[in-house]
Amino acid sequence: MSGFVLLLFVLPHLAGNLQVFLGPEAINRYGHFLQSNPELIWPARLLLLLMVGLHIWAAAKLTIENRAARPTRYAQYRPIAGV
Repeated sequence: MSGFVLLLFVLPHLAGNLQVFLGPEAINRYGHFLQSNPELIWPARLLLLLMVGLHIWAAAKLTIENRAARPTRYAQYRPIAGV
């Protein structure tokens, strides 16, 4: 879930930054929109920070669960050069 929320941030962020190719008026309009709407930006920042934290926590928890489910490690892959 946290990864999906982060993806939902990346897509509009990418669209906003791609406006640099539309000329200075477009990117300045986008920048002005961001600067003039702190009531939208600060909740989004806090949500993103929370989602990054949850994403890291979920990854750590999953890693711990995976290691507990299989306490012995897999055999290592050692390719032979020149074959």
